Order: sequence, then C-alpha cells, then structure tokens
Amino acid sequence: MIAYLVRHGEAQNNVQSLFPDDEHSAYRLTEVGRAQATAAGMWLKKVKPTLIITSPVTRARETAELISAATGAPVRVEERLKEARLGLLAGKNYEEFAKADPNWYTDYFDETSRYGIEKFMSIRERMISVLGENWGPGPIVVVSHLEPIRSVVSLALGITGPSVRKIRIFNGSITAVEIRPASDPQLISLNCVPTP
Repeated sequence: MIAYLVRHGEAQNNVQSLFPDDEHSAYRLTEVGRAQATAAGMWLKKVKPTLIITSPVTRARETAELISAATGAPVRVEERLKEARLGLLAGKNYEEFAKADPNWYTDYFDETSRYGIEKFMSIRERMISVLGENWGPGPIVVVSHLEPIRSVVSLALGITGPSVRKIRIFNGSITAVEIRPASDPQLISLNCVPTP
C-alpha cells in the first residue's frame, strides 16, 4: 500500500511561531495554508486515493477537507495522527524558547523529561500503528503534523536520536511511503510541494 503523508497547510500558529496548544486553541489555516492544501489535493487527484485519514485537529481537518474536495475521497478522523503532546511548551513562542534552551528538543529522546514532551518513539509507534492497519484497496492520504510525519521518515531512513531534527517537513508537503507487512516503511519521495 502507498500512503501519501501530508503535513497540514500553513496555520495561524506557524505564522505566529508558536508551539501548538491543541488542547486549548483551534489554529485555522491561513490563506496560504488553504492554497497549499488545495494544491496538494489537485496533485493527489492524479493518484486516485481511496481514503483520507486525518488528525482531528482543526488545521489538519481543514487540509483534509480541501484535499477531499479535489479528490472525492472520503475523510476519516483518527486520534493517533495528532501532533506530539508538547507539555509545558504548548502555546509558547518557539523562536524565543529555542534561544533560552537551544537543546529543548532532546526532551523527545531523553529518559527523563524536563518539559513533559511526548517521547519520539511514542509518536512513531502510534503513526506506524495507523499505517499498519488495513484501510482497504488503493492508496491512502494521511493528513498529520510535523513530528508524526518526521517519525515515519526517520524510521524509513534508519535515523534515530536528535539527528532526526534535521529532517524538514514543509507545510502542505506530500511525502510518499510504501507500507509492507512486517517491514519498515520504504520512502518513495520526501517533501513534494505542489505549486498553488
């Protein structure tokens, strides 16, 4: 099965340089984000997806709905596709926070936790559990977020630890992976960004 992993289009929190606080804020797509999602939908129309599975978070659902409008594929909401739980970082300005603690991201990988961030392996496990399910015939589209998509790409590339942070996943981009039983995902393409 081929899964097309789509990072949601640009949202309000991206423009404001905020770590998302999805428990308390519903960040919507910007006009740029809507154009990115529409362009992704037009590109994905060519591959004829049979299903779109999306994170329940507003910016991801809006992206999925725009892709559905272009492709005609139905949308199913899946909790496991949410962004990483960010603990004490939720809602903070990430540029300011990175100046105060340039190594904040090691919290994803350390055994101890300073900020209460969800561990990277937990993110990867829930993504792989979604991708490993039988979603029916034909390719699927999976609309998610930066860290969940990055976790799948890092597994396909065999990258672990803090170096996974070097993997860039752009808003509105499409990353294609092949999913095979009892095997790690195989990367087909990374960060395809259709032109709006």
